[in-house]
Amino acid sequence: MNKLFLIALSLILCIAAWGVKVNPGPVVVTQSDGTKITVYAYGDAENHWYTTSDGVLLFHEGYDFFIASVDSEGNLTPTKQLAHEPSARSASETQLVNSQNRKLFYEKSGVRKAPRKEPVEDNNLLFFHTGSPKALVILAEFTDSVFKDADPKSVFEEYLNADVINNNVGNKTVGRNYGSVKKYFSDMSFGTFTPQFDIYGPVQLSHNLKYYGAGKDNMSRLIPEVCELADAEVDFTQYDENNDGYVDLVYIICAGYSQSWTQNSTDCIWPKSGGAFYGTFDGKNVYRFGVHTELNAYPGAFSQAYRINGVGLFCHEFSHCMGLPDIYPTTDAAQNALNPAMENWDLMDGGEYTYNGYYPTEYSAWEREALGWFTIDTLTTNDKGSVQLKNINNGGKAYRILNDQDNSGKEYVILQYIQNTGWNSKLPGTIRVNGSSVQLPGHGMLVTHVDYDADAFSLRYNSVNNTTGHSRYTVVPADGEYISSYDANNKDNYMTSMAGDLFPGTQNVTELLSIPFYTGDDTSKPIINIEETTSGSNAGVTFDYIVPNDIIVEREGCAVDSIFVNSIGTEDITLENATVTSYSNGDNLIEATDFSDAKIVFTNGVDISELDSLHLNVYSYDEIDLQVELFFCVGNSSNGIKALEDEAGEAYVTTTLVAREWNNIDLAIEKIAPEGADLTNLKEIRLSGGNGKTIFLNNIYFYGETPDGIDAITHHPTPNTRYYTIDGILLNQGQSLKKGIYIINGKKYVVK
Repeated sequence: MNKLFLIALSLILCIAAWGVKVNPGPVVVTQSDGTKITVYAYGDAENHWYTTSDGVLLFHEGYDFFIASVDSEGNLTPTKQLAHEPSARSASETQLVNSQNRKLFYEKSGVRKAPRKEPVEDNNLLFFHTGSPKALVILAEFTDSVFKDADPKSVFEEYLNADVINNNVGNKTVGRNYGSVKKYFSDMSFGTFTPQFDIYGPVQLSHNLKYYGAGKDNMSRLIPEVCELADAEVDFTQYDENNDGYVDLVYIICAGYSQSWTQNSTDCIWPKSGGAFYGTFDGKNVYRFGVHTELNAYPGAFSQAYRINGVGLFCHEFSHCMGLPDIYPTTDAAQNALNPAMENWDLMDGGEYTYNGYYPTEYSAWEREALGWFTIDTLTTNDKGSVQLKNINNGGKAYRILNDQDNSGKEYVILQYIQNTGWNSKLPGTIRVNGSSVQLPGHGMLVTHVDYDADAFSLRYNSVNNTTGHSRYTVVPADGEYISSYDANNKDNYMTSMAGDLFPGTQNVTELLSIPFYTGDDTSKPIINIEETTSGSNAGVTFDYIVPNDIIVEREGCAVDSIFVNSIGTEDITLENATVTSYSNGDNLIEATDFSDAKIVFTNGVDISELDSLHLNVYSYDEIDLQVELFFCVGNSSNGIKALEDEAGEAYVTTTLVAREWNNIDLAIEKIAPEGADLTNLKEIRLSGGNGKTIFLNNIYFYGETPDGIDAITHHPTPNTRYYTIDGILLNQGQSLKKGIYIINGKKYVVK
């Protein structure tokens, strides 16, 4: 399974540029006329657009947002009208809004994609993801935008390579990052990948920022000039580790801010990565590139002081250089359709911006497996019972549950425990409460639905979640609510919704009874009794898969000197309409699916003549009536096996099962095998009822020393039943019954 992704990358990869998604959520922008407007941003470096709160299309130019005009081809062009909130629009602005052909824009957006200009490339043009390969990093500044720190090289040495960041460099903001880029990838790879970034420059470019950054950026201007200026200092031959004639990676860090923040000027560079031919230096071709920016957010975002960028954007784009695709929908049509993705739960979606990028979200279990750093175990139907998830950073496991109806084996869900520690300390984000920033809880079991397709997950197509109505990598929210960053009317609501995604999470969701596969919901593999321990060495989630572990109840004063069905051996038992299955710990139990009747047949017969009670543990997802019968061998009867009837003409006992818990049922043999039965030769236990539901059976045995004439029950009676002690004292309804003898509905019962 984990090889499919990398094989696909080695075969199918067409390079243009992959840019980070726009910083998600609505933002308030101050226009040049002093007015404020809420702007909604969509897309990434290659395809992005903006709207007002009521859906009016905007044209972004410089720091301002204008009412856009839609031409005959569905493209946006600017008007001279600054945009305002709906309530503040003039008559002329309203007229422009009313004439805007938004329908045409969105119709054309369905086919509008980033140009794919390059031929298929071989896998050797991806950057390495094992060992300690060297990446070439060049700092670049413009005629009108230079690095804020006098010694940017020292700042970015900490930013990129530090084992522990020294925050006493520059303006002391680089230390806001949880760690360096190298530390991020070392942590994600469990120490198997520790890239080394060699930093050169800064070089001084010959033009202003706008010359290289306006619109969708002009890499054909930026990259060759940066390499030419650095050539005197850089020996490019040192950065072709596999000696294939190509520089393994050139990464440029530009002075200034990023255009991926809506509040910034369109002159700014948009962080991205990709590949194209950009010249030959020292006999080595420059092809694979990445571009990053110096500063975080936008001017004035954190008071008047500037801050060095979070490592999140760099880690996202660097991941493209190793072959990982974007997880967010990358086409206009998919974003308009609000296709579900992962939001902040994944670095390759919005997780690059977690805590302003200073605490980027950790790689998922799937991404670590795709790069060969981790293996996801598969839960099968033979792994029933209690399952534990711990943080995979600390040796914990993640699990895959396959869609049995998908013969390709490529559709499944992944279960992973997310802990609010380390890089994930700030997940999913913060909200404002009474003017203060409050961290939301982001810990619990993350369920990810994957429908893998080699083309969609390749960098050539980069379209993991672009098929409308058919996302291929998306969170399964515990609370059932998914809000796309492209439909977030309020950032606090968006963050609060994400906090409800994990199990049990903020909504205390303790079960996932149906897995949402594209072939239909799978109800055969329920996940129940989800519990979380949030601290200590046992921090993690436990849950019961398909059926809970059954616990044998000890009985005081009762010698269990008899038969456990699951210890007799398969050669001594024949099951009809039922099968032997197992827990993850190897213990066996009996499963009857589509249950209406089932038999446990004892090949050689069983002697129960010295015993007087039958015990069964029975589990059902639904409340059902279960009938139990015993069948014995009778002489030389032609039928061979015959049910013995009691004086009422009945040969069975009916009991009502409590749904979704193990029912401990004890039945007096005299009620189902009256005097005259040959108790030395029991042949069958027959069960019926169920109405096509599934039941599980375990700990089936006979035992002695039950008080004469009393039915023993340990399953839960119905809520309206009136309970009395043996002395006739009425107990409170719902009161827990201790061990003893009780009168229930006029009959005596023993609770053990």
